[in-house]
Amino acid sequence: MPAATPFQKEELAKLPEGKISKVAQQQKIYYVYPDRSHKLLYVGREEQYQLYQRILQDEQGFNQDKQAFQDTRALKDAEEGRMNGWDLEW
Repeated sequence: MPAATPFQKEELAKLPEGKISKVAQQQKIYYVYPDRSHKLLYVGREEQYQLYQRILQDEQGFNQDKQAFQDTRALKDAEEGRMNGWDLEW
């Protein structure tokens, strides 16, 4: 949602940068994320927020698995190098 009016721009400026905030308006809960550089406010409901949380968890799990694979591969490469007469520890 664009912040078009002076009031909307003022409200946008009050939100913490880089953080999703939970906001109640007209007895409804919204999750909002400010993008001050583009004068936008990203708005979602509970369903969108839960989806975002699941995506974050999946991404964190993927990154952990990727790092574990890279660590294991690096150790294996170093061990294979030593077995072949190479000292890969610089």
